[in-house]
Amino acid sequence: MMRLLALFCSLLASSTSAQAVCSIVTYGAVGDGVTLNTAAIRAAVAACAGGGRVLVPFSSPASSSNTSSSFLTGSFELAFDNLELHVEAGASLLGSTREVDYPLIPALPSYGTGRDV
Repeated sequence: MMRLLALFCSLLASSTSAQAVCSIVTYGAVGDGVTLNTAAIRAAVAACAGGGRVLVPFSSPASSSNTSSSFLTGSFELAFDNLELHVEAGASLLGSTREVDYPLIPALPSYGTGRDV
């Protein structure tokens, strides 16, 4: 019984440690608070399709050319199972103020037609 428990714990540890960490910066995001990063965030989500962590990193000004870790974005979807959106302390996601960065999606039958135009 103890061997079975040890095997189970070993498998559990190996499956959780094998999950991908997909930093949005790796996919082109710029944390300047001005550049629209929706495409980079969507690419990081797609790269973690098998499960993992989509990382919004903090970069201290001393360790990077970034003076901010504020990432401007429109809408994106965590469209896969077993994904975690992790925003590091000091980093932030900023919502775009442009309506065009939030495209309409087909409504579910019980939800109506979406944004009033």
